[in-house]
Amino acid sequence: MDILLNIRNRIYFGLVSVVARIFSIVHFLLRKSAFLRACYYKALPRQIVAATHGEMTFVVNSGDQVIAQEIFVHGSFDLRKAQRAFELAKFDSGKSIFVDVGTNIGSICLPILKHKLAESAVAIEPDALNFSLLRANSILNGLSDRVTCHNMAVGAREDEILTFELSDENYGDHRISLGQGAGQFNEQNRKTIQVKSTKLDVVLNDIIDRSLFIWMDTQGFEGYILSGAEIVLARAFPMVLEFWPYGMERAKSYDLLKSAVLGAPYRVFFDLGEANPVGQPLTAEALDRLYTALAARETFTDILLTR
Repeated sequence: MDILLNIRNRIYFGLVSVVARIFSIVHFLLRKSAFLRACYYKALPRQIVAATHGEMTFVVNSGDQVIAQEIFVHGSFDLRKAQRAFELAKFDSGKSIFVDVGTNIGSICLPILKHKLAESAVAIEPDALNFSLLRANSILNGLSDRVTCHNMAVGAREDEILTFELSDENYGDHRISLGQGAGQFNEQNRKTIQVKSTKLDVVLNDIIDRSLFIWMDTQGFEGYILSGAEIVLARAFPMVLEFWPYGMERAKSYDLLKSAVLGAPYRVFFDLGEANPVGQPLTAEALDRLYTALAARETFTDILLTR
């Protein structure tokens, strides 16, 4: 009996060693090939997985087919765009605070801190799942003491409860919902939750005298947020805004955005979607031209506002 058990164990552990070597080869190939990582990610069921690239480790939900997939496959999302914005703004990162409105899982603010482009960060994310992954990622990367996380939305007023619609495949496209009409992304069938909201001026009140860099990606809701950010706008901190005609049209927010930025001390904007962004005078006509061009192509960009 002992002899049979010994034989069985030898066969079992021998097979384990062989299969383990096969998996080692697979993992080696995954590390070397972005294409294979993309294929592997697509094959995953919806679950929490970890991805390590260089100095950064992210836990992501594989149900997200956009930001999380990009991080899993390539290691970052929009980081180069953020670095370019810092350079164009000639921003001194010394004692600065990076304010990330619509943080998702920390895809921008955490690498910014890791690369020492800012001393600390304020992260604002309404969705509970994204927020939990943001907190986990800040801990995994040793950055939790440098990030202040807020599980809420920001908008035009204090103490407001907003309806938040959830995308089933793009967790970066969760949005404040201002209507239930049919849309290009099947918005009328999205699940919705209620989220608490306040003004950006309130969130940043204690650090308004510091050096801030503001990054805002809220899927068309930017105009309402800026309406509740009079004090922030008066300081004209370098600010990056997503500029998405479709999202602004659904939220009816373009006029609010235009009024807010034109009423602030900003004088120049850069279209970060350009290969080599060049500063343009910030005028109503220039914004309208950009809006019309992007709407015709059904696309979006990010704009950097500076003095």
